[in-house]
Amino acid sequence: AGNHDQIVMKQNRNSLTQIRIFQDAATSFLVTLEQNIYPPEGLEGDDQQQHARGKALPPLSDERSDVLKDFLDLCHWALPSSWILHGHINELRNNFSTITKHRLSLQTLLDQLDRPLSSSSSTWEWSDDCKLKPSGGISGNKANSNVGDENDFGTDIGSNSAYQCGMWKFLHILSVGIVEQRSNVMGDRSRVSPSYAAWVVRDFVDMFLSDKET
Repeated sequence: AGNHDQIVMKQNRNSLTQIRIFQDAATSFLVTLEQNIYPPEGLEGDDQQQHARGKALPPLSDERSDVLKDFLDLCHWALPSSWILHGHINELRNNFSTITKHRLSLQTLLDQLDRPLSSSSSTWEWSDDCKLKPSGGISGNKANSNVGDENDFGTDIGSNSAYQCGMWKFLHILSVGIVEQRSNVMGDRSRVSPSYAAWVVRDFVDMFLSDKET
């Protein structure tokens, strides 16, 4: 009985760990969509004020749109279909022409999507696994709205190690999915080759997860 209880407890811990991994990954990806896809508002003025005054808001550039579309397509193909984020990505793909019209169109759609259970409607939350373990590599653009938990990580997700941790988890899940899905592809694999996937991910990271302003 004792060994059985230990096995059950280990399975439960593994299950909870997996849940936290996927929630952290989903949180960071949604934050990226909310805050990094369009250039910082400081470069274009206050979108809300422009919209209130009836001014046309700038659309997403063709370069950014192409990179985003390729990445969403890759995610839709490679990520687990049972993951709620997969459904969110499908919504973004189905409404791509709308979300690339201007920043508020994207935000409107994102507001309609369910957030991970770890987050509320007004704050983004990560698990203690990400809050307590610093991670590096991905720096992120300057954000334009609050990101963090009760300790307030501030408005720069580049200095938010929890965000970076979750984004690394997301990219790891994606890379595993690419390998697994490619093994099931019959015929021409050029569009799902490791080199093509690496190119799509690299472009996304360069465009939306680096400090450079494009």
